[in-house]
Amino acid sequence: MAGSEYQKRREGNGTVFEVAPAAAPKNKFALVFGVICGVLGLLFLSSWPFFGIFLFCGCGVLIWAASKDWRPKAHKTKATFRVTPSAIETSGRTFNKEDIHRLIVRNGVTDLVERQRLKTEFAHSGAAGAATVAGYEQMKTLSKIAHSLDLEAGGKAYTLAGGMDEPTAFGLLKDVRKVIGVETWS
Repeated sequence: MAGSEYQKRREGNGTVFEVAPAAAPKNKFALVFGVICGVLGLLFLSSWPFFGIFLFCGCGVLIWAASKDWRPKAHKTKATFRVTPSAIETSGRTFNKEDIHRLIVRNGVTDLVERQRLKTEFAHSGAAGAATVAGYEQMKTLSKIAHSLDLEAGGKAYTLAGGMDEPTAFGLLKDVRKVIGVETWS
């Protein structure tokens, strides 16, 4: 899994930040379970065709789910934004310093992890329980690389960059605050 990073460069009176998100890890448990379902589906195809087809379809769903990056969209793509002492420019919008309520580091997956944890507490034993626990563990892993730097203005939050680990997100927060000239927003 490649980690997140950001680069900064001076451009005129401001600084341009380019943020590369971390690569999402694959759910190995679901991949292995999916392959096992596929092999069993092929074996049962001749004796119990309906059950074989069911297992083979389950194989496809498990492999798809194991390969999917479950983080929010803003956490999967590179982000570029410009910061000057008086404004932050991102995605065609300009936020003047005096209109910004605060800059904050958030995690785009922690709510999902909490919901998954509650399911895990009530999980039954067997394959369903194991799958629930594996899903929870995968979401916990994803939450480590789902930090974002958000700007709040006008009562709304706007993601400047996402898909970062915690040190990258807080380093970016400090550097952006330094450029715009505000150490903290409260």
